[in-house]
Amino acid sequence: MGGSGLVAHVAVQGEMERALCLGEFGLAKEQVTVVGSPSLDWLSAEASGDAEDEVAALYARHGLDADRPLAVFSVPQHFSDAPPYTDGDLAAIVRSLVRAGFAVICSLHPKTAPASRQFLGEIEHCALAAEPLSRIFHRATLFLASYSSTLTWAGLRAIPCGVLDFHDENLSTYREVEGLAFLHGTEEVERWARGLTDPAERRRTGDTLRIGFERYQAPPGQATNKLAALVLSLAQAPALAQ
Repeated sequence: MGGSGLVAHVAVQGEMERALCLGEFGLAKEQVTVVGSPSLDWLSAEASGDAEDEVAALYARHGLDADRPLAVFSVPQHFSDAPPYTDGDLAAIVRSLVRAGFAVICSLHPKTAPASRQFLGEIEHCALAAEPLSRIFHRATLFLASYSSTLTWAGLRAIPCGVLDFHDENLSTYREVEGLAFLHGTEEVERWARGLTDPAERRRTGDTLRIGFERYQAPPGQATNKLAALVLSLAQAPALAQ
């Protein structure tokens, strides 16, 4: 944080950022407030409505077997210097989830042409998402993505998450989140998914993951209000001595 010595107050997303400000940047405790992320406040509203009816409708819209737990796969869009995931890779990932006993909804990046991924929807027990990821992820019992901020969405909702890292990028992102699985091949995907077919194990893993993600990001829902209140309180405080 350049110029941190001139900062009067810092609002941060979670306890890890707070610890960084206090330790590495030398700010005083009273100069740092955890508010969360206003951009994620919408997550707290996604639990509204009748969950059972909504899940049944989700299966029906996608033509999936409601006796199978639901895995949502956020299909990677190629942005990094690593090799892209091939059509064969993506199909093998889906089949791994299906063999493990899951129904799969593949959510495509907005920049991906649906026709280019139609082959995924033709795999038995799999469908392409008929709506945006933000409308369906919270009904998943398992969530799979590459290195993506969408992992935070699912993790904060206590949904077990896996990170695809077939090309061994080994990025530091989320490495300290306990319970998050980093998967380096389809065998690991299937083994991980099979270990989460038991609802009790999914709950245990999800709860551990939620606690880990909450260190990065305070629980969503009130960040906008907290940030506004902080700004107002600072604006009304006596001017700092120069």
